[in-house]
Amino acid sequence: MKFTYMLAGYEGSCHDARMLDEAIAYHGFPIPPPGKFYLADAGYANKEGFLSPFRRETYHLPEYRRRRGGLGNRKEVFNYTHSSLRNCIERTFGVWKARFKILKAMNSYPMDKQKMIPVACAVVHNFIRMVQVGDPLIDDFVGNGVAVGRSDDVNDDYVLDEGIDDTGPSTGTDQHGSMNQLRERMADAMWQRYQSYPWYRAT
Repeated sequence: MKFTYMLAGYEGSCHDARMLDEAIAYHGFPIPPPGKFYLADAGYANKEGFLSPFRRETYHLPEYRRRRGGLGNRKEVFNYTHSSLRNCIERTFGVWKARFKILKAMNSYPMDKQKMIPVACAVVHNFIRMVQVGDPLIDDFVGNGVAVGRSDDVNDDYVLDEGIDDTGPSTGTDQHGSMNQLRERMADAMWQRYQSYPWYRAT
């Protein structure tokens, strides 16, 4: 639950995929080594180094938990697993916004000052995370592996994360076949395991 990279200063209307492309091209974004990848939401293409979920399939954990009858197909099993892992990201943003209220109500500072505030808050958050044992705010947002705590601090990023809106745009639909093939193989293996082990279906 620590930040590893942050780029601030772009307008809020800038699409996530464009931000990523520019961060890689101009701002030193750390590319994962071969065989490794980031878990990315559906706002990003499924391409080398970035594994995104299947679009137009159920994704959010609360949506799955409201349903009965288990998971319906291999893509749902993959998306459920993907979402379970990405939940750490949502919880991190929930803690970050709860700790630094200025992030939700920024004062009218000049833009060159405004863009430094999120970065400073991320640095302080990381420092607290590394040195403070038993942080009550962290504990408040972590329970059974899901986001908990005050709903006003979680809803923005966990329940209503616009990045997972499957009806939204996606740049370069699945540009890299290797990541598509990896996602398909993972989905097949997860589906086979899901069908074979009753205890797995219950998790």
